[in-house]
Amino acid sequence: FNEEQHIGALNERIITVLASMSISNEVIYINDGSKDKTLPLIIGLTHQYANIKYIDFSRNFGHQHVDVEISRKINV
Repeated sequence: FNEEQHIGALNERIITVLASMSISNEVIYINDGSKDKTLPLIIGLTHQYANIKYIDFSRNFGHQHVDVEISRKINV
């Protein structure tokens, strides 16, 4: 929630680690109703990296809701 100041650095760390592992991967970011520029930044990352996806919630529903949506996205 409202992670605009941190999303860039977080993404760089994730991408660096995944690249060093040389494995197929997908990164899913969750925007849980942020009111700052988190969502536009995430959308920008999806244009830069084919393995980045996102889910956008209209408000913060809590981690249980996020768990269910991620399960649906990855077909668990």
